[in-house]
Amino acid sequence: VVHFNHGYLVSFPTGERERGKDKSVLEFSDGPTEPWKKEEGDKAVEMATVILRPDGSRCEVGSTLPGGARSMWTRADVIADGITATIIELLDCAGFSLDAPQPEFGSGDPVEVGLPTARLMGADLRLRLSYHNKADEGYAIEDYGAVCYVRVSAVPTWNTATGIAYSEVPNPMTSAGSYRYRKRYGLSLSIQAQGSFAKFDYMSLVNTIVNAVVILALPAAIVRFLALYGLGLLSQIYFRAQAQVVDIAQELTGLSARLASSVATFKVVSGGEDDLTVADIEPSVLRKYLHQAFQKEIKAGILSESEFESLVAALFRNLDTGKSSKITLREFLTACTSHEIVEPRNLVDFFDKDRRRGVLETVFTTAELRQCIHGPVAKKAGKVQPEEP
Repeated sequence: VVHFNHGYLVSFPTGERERGKDKSVLEFSDGPTEPWKKEEGDKAVEMATVILRPDGSRCEVGSTLPGGARSMWTRADVIADGITATIIELLDCAGFSLDAPQPEFGSGDPVEVGLPTARLMGADLRLRLSYHNKADEGYAIEDYGAVCYVRVSAVPTWNTATGIAYSEVPNPMTSAGSYRYRKRYGLSLSIQAQGSFAKFDYMSLVNTIVNAVVILALPAAIVRFLALYGLGLLSQIYFRAQAQVVDIAQELTGLSARLASSVATFKVVSGGEDDLTVADIEPSVLRKYLHQAFQKEIKAGILSESEFESLVAALFRNLDTGKSSKITLREFLTACTSHEIVEPRNLVDFFDKDRRRGVLETVFTTAELRQCIHGPVAKKAGKVQPEEP
């Protein structure tokens, strides 16, 4: 009959520790030097032991105990004599027979009669203990704080042990004596422990996310560096594109010029009769000018007539934001300045004397921008004079 108890001790990367025994409650520690704490209570702070066959199915042992054989052993079951099993029960769990012939261990001699059996040659009976806690994916027992799976297996082998027993101690003078030398074949029991415990660690999750972000961003940073500094003339263009210098005073001036140019263009396209009247652009007018713009693609067959008509209809719908079936001057100017850094409304707000300006806006308004809006300030206090031509 075999009696055994077992337990484990695990240290987490966070410094926390946990230990357990099959006949006591689990204990926890907040650090390598912190004291152990017991949590008396229900099965959630105890460990269960499950006996398994090599294929993972459960196997019952302990038929000699008053409670009978069982496959799962709890703290109450092992408190007295530990986990108890006979050799026959363990061999049955391993699916191993001592009398089964073992052809691979034969001598190969043609005159050999019969094959050796494990009863004659011996075997190695192995118990593999695997520990898991609730957070680990290997855990499959409800309610208990930890579980140990004991997988039983047996391997046939020429398992020998020698011994000497003296029947007469050798004489120190003559060295005369007698002894009995024995070489035995039988079973040996080996135990190996392993396991895996899981624990959620918030800081490890944060570090993993940060590291992943850094690693994923590294290729983009390398490409960006090469594009900005390693491609010669191309890098000069890319650098100006990604780091555009914004001069608000120049932007206001440029926007004003482009607005005036856009108004003149609109009057030509819409067919305004004089400087005081502005007509709206009809769909047919837009179609005429777009047909001239895409004349090359239409002649080459790249853009068919039906595709061109779809293009005109789509552009007109996007330009006609007021849904008036015509393109007004305001709608035309909005489209022409859609990619401007400074919008037309910003231009108006800069020159609106009634608009309330915040303290920070006033402080950070540069002298160049202030001069652009209000004109040059004369040296005489209290007077603002325009610059002479």
